[in-house]
Amino acid sequence: MFKFKNVFKSILPKGGVKFFLFILVTIVVTYRTPREIASLWYVVTLVLYFNSKDEAFWLAFYLVTVDGFMGFFGIYSVTIQLIPGLPAIELVQFYIVLSMIKALRSKNRPYVFYQKYLAVLLLYLIFMVAWGQLMGLSGGLNVYFRVMKLTLPMLLFYSVPRLFSESTSYRRIFSFVFIILILAFITQVFTLITGLSPAGFVHLTEEQLMEAGVFRGFSSVMSSLLGLFGALVYLSYKEPVFNRFYLYVVIACAFGNAYLSAGRGWIVFFSLAIFLSFIFAYKFSPKRLFGFGAVFAAFFILGLDNPTIRKQSDFTMKRLTTLEVLAAGDITAGGTLARLDKRSPRVLKKWAENPVFGWGFSDVLFDFGDGHVGNQNILLFSGVVGFMLLIGFLLFFCYKLFARYLKLPKIILNKKAYLVFIFMFLGWFFLHSSGGQQFSFYGMPLQIIPQAVFFSFGALLYAKPSELSK
Repeated sequence: MFKFKNVFKSILPKGGVKFFLFILVTIVVTYRTPREIASLWYVVTLVLYFNSKDEAFWLAFYLVTVDGFMGFFGIYSVTIQLIPGLPAIELVQFYIVLSMIKALRSKNRPYVFYQKYLAVLLLYLIFMVAWGQLMGLSGGLNVYFRVMKLTLPMLLFYSVPRLFSESTSYRRIFSFVFIILILAFITQVFTLITGLSPAGFVHLTEEQLMEAGVFRGFSSVMSSLLGLFGALVYLSYKEPVFNRFYLYVVIACAFGNAYLSAGRGWIVFFSLAIFLSFIFAYKFSPKRLFGFGAVFAAFFILGLDNPTIRKQSDFTMKRLTTLEVLAAGDITAGGTLARLDKRSPRVLKKWAENPVFGWGFSDVLFDFGDGHVGNQNILLFSGVVGFMLLIGFLLFFCYKLFARYLKLPKIILNKKAYLVFIFMFLGWFFLHSSGGQQFSFYGMPLQIIPQAVFFSFGALLYAKPSELSK
């Protein structure tokens, strides 16, 4: 029997009201008060975080400040001016430093199966900083500031496994992310119908998301990615941690976000992860098939009933059909893709001048680096050696989880969750290779937070298979 009480319990996690009050206050001070008042509030949140044990609450909050929330926030919107004359620093960067301090002070020392490999990558990153100096890095203090802000988020790969050492911590972070994801879908539908994001509707921002009558935005993109991953993992559990119907809605909203954005790489990524998980990680009963089918059918019918959404859907389908042209040999995908015929050759030509170690953090990276071509950009930055190390780590992670899946006895009912990690990664790497760089030796907090959660959760379930039953 469908129990609405259980659904509501899943939708609003403990502390949910407090969470949204914090977001509301942050919206007000960010868009309606002087910088000094806003900075004071940001510092208050950092003090509260440092004295809190609710890591999931704060990680979700700081993710929102860079990933966006219903049209509010985004990269470089929630910042603190620490040193006059230098670029402002994102609030989340301070959170990362504090999380590292808390991790160092914590007595938790969980087993992380890829820890030694991670140490090798860290050493290579340090080498890339020094190598970049040798290759030439000009500019003032702001350039070195930029290098620091690109490398600092990598600390999350150390702090998150130590601060999120129980499966309940991940369940809690996902409970926040799920509702952010659903609200992001509502935001995209609202924007399609009105032509304005909620923030623009109340005159707090002037962001233009409609181009020639079609929508080219993606609300809370990394929350959608992280939420899809969490929903797919928990749907593989025999005994549901979240209400299954709720997870179907989360998956449908995540896919809806990608579909309405008309981002080909994202649509293929989400489709691949969902399809492989449903085929190989789930055992569907007629009841579950009906429930999942009903959710997607409802989204489809309601969408086609609105002419604006129907127009956006037609635009998305036209974008997807260009992949057929690409498969037929047209590397421009009918003139809609510049990655293969323009961006990639430019990056590879410069990489070929220094192929073994690449250019590191040098002027070349900032002049020729291009996040639209992920693997080529890794070669430019770290050379063949760095590329092999990084790809080796990703393959090592997947191999270890798959080997764990094969060795575990059938008594571990939820062990197919390991497969979801692999399927999610396959889609994610497709996006990295075709739609924009995701993995590297450096990154912005917006990119690194989902990766830190993804790999750390995998490490926990590898070290403690018993957590799969919790």
